[in-house]
Amino acid sequence: MSHVEEEGALVISYHSRDQLIEEYFSRENSFPSLVSHEAFGKTTLGKEMYVFKIGNPSGGRVLIDACIHGDERVAAEILLLYVDWLLNQREPVATRILEGCQTLIIPIINMDGFTESGTTQGRRKNANNVDLYRNFPSDWVLRPSNPARYDYPGPYAESEMETRNMMTLYEKTVPKLSISMHTGKPPIFVKQIFRCAGIAREDDAYMRNAYAKYAQLARKRSQPVHPLTSGGRRGRPGTTFYEHFHTMSFGIETIDTYPNPPPPSEKFPSILNEWLPLFITLSLEVESHTDLC
Repeated sequence: MSHVEEEGALVISYHSRDQLIEEYFSRENSFPSLVSHEAFGKTTLGKEMYVFKIGNPSGGRVLIDACIHGDERVAAEILLLYVDWLLNQREPVATRILEGCQTLIIPIINMDGFTESGTTQGRRKNANNVDLYRNFPSDWVLRPSNPARYDYPGPYAESEMETRNMMTLYEKTVPKLSISMHTGKPPIFVKQIFRCAGIAREDDAYMRNAYAKYAQLARKRSQPVHPLTSGGRRGRPGTTFYEHFHTMSFGIETIDTYPNPPPPSEKFPSILNEWLPLFITLSLEVESHTDLC
């Protein structure tokens, strides 16, 4: 990755799709006892979708994904840094997570929308012009019905191969908790945490309690505490994974400056530090519920 001045404007290059996946294969080669991978289906254009499995295969499972919207590139960069934080084990809690949990990482869901050029922009929707984030079966409705709209949910629920592949993966792995990483677009989508909607009262209380633990750890680590809100329901993966597999899902808006100006790579470590308290908290929650995973 690099950034250069071009005609007075800062042009930033992030990992391309293939470069990013190669980084994960490199980690697998360097840490063969801790990292493995599985191809769990193909995209509309025939690209492999990968999940990387990190840590203890017998531990409680947490799944973290990025780039269900192909233009939210920062999330993928931060997720790679989190994997390195785990594997390098510079903090005792990283070792604890590796020993007590299996962290499932999907670096890129929307492989077709994630551009090859290495620029910071990509396509929000997949190759069929569908917003994958709204293509899941729970409460799906054809609204908006115009394929030109940025949030077009597809012609019917689970119309997309990527959506069906995600459903199959969840059915096979059944993570207790999951985190979906996004990048915010003010004024509505600022840095925040949103929990899946339409869940039972006791599970909502559980998620709120997990958030309180996160807030406590964030303050302890001198990091900002991002607000908790409720996510949408129509066609959303979080509601679907809860209803089908009882996975409780959190979504996060990792930054709130998208799309301009995109942050340079030098800022990625500080962005990771902001979100480490949440990753740590939810991983430890999963560790304490291994009998349920």
